[in-house]
Amino acid sequence: MKRLKSIFGIFLLRNVYSVHLFHVLSRGRLRPAILRFCGAKVGKNVQLGPFVYWDPHLDMLEVGDNVIVSPQACFIFHDRDLSEFGYGNLYLNVPHKLQKTTLCNNCRVGTRALILPGVTIGEGACVGAGALVTKDVPAWSVVAGIPAKIIKTFAPSDEL
Repeated sequence: MKRLKSIFGIFLLRNVYSVHLFHVLSRGRLRPAILRFCGAKVGKNVQLGPFVYWDPHLDMLEVGDNVIVSPQACFIFHDRDLSEFGYGNLYLNVPHKLQKTTLCNNCRVGTRALILPGVTIGEGACVGAGALVTKDVPAWSVVAGIPAKIIKTFAPSDEL
């Protein structure tokens, strides 16, 4: 039964999730529901754009509340474990390692950003369009570029 649910989840991700028409008709509620069905922890009021690529290991994803993911962003949750790789070894025989990716509350991921495994995007952080995020993003900061670097941080305001 678990395998059937996994196969159905992958079908939903690849065939229903990516269709822009379903996003318009569901007003953004269908996509978070599909991610939850596939094993991700998704908060409230999450907006996910069309054509976002999610690695099939969605149990390694945690999304907070009020998160915005723009179209064509890419999330990878696995990588090859090169700790024991050496001269003469076959790269195809190197096992995968899974790492959790976390999108904290109120963060935003820009169009075509690539988020690599094990990254945490802090609360209120913004990832610029086309950024390659290889390290954790601090809370209340803006990162952009390849690789992503901090270009702005927001100071706490007394007016809140």
